[in-house]
Amino acid sequence: MILSEFDTFATREDCMQRLIDELPDHVEEITLPGVGHIPMLENPEIVADALRAHLHKATMDETRSATSPTG
Repeated sequence: MILSEFDTFATREDCMQRLIDELPDHVEEITLPGVGHIPMLENPEIVADALRAHLHKATMDETRSATSPTG
């Protein structure tokens, strides 16, 4: 789950904490620093970097799983 550090519209306290609490344990929480409610307009590069990092990790996990002796 990717959250914005300075989101004043969908705040963690008022909106997001319940959702976060209900997520499965394997879901990683990522906070984008320095951005608010619409991070893709405020800093598209930081959003793209977070997505690239997630996709890279997911691809590596999938590759490891496919090549493991038990996978």
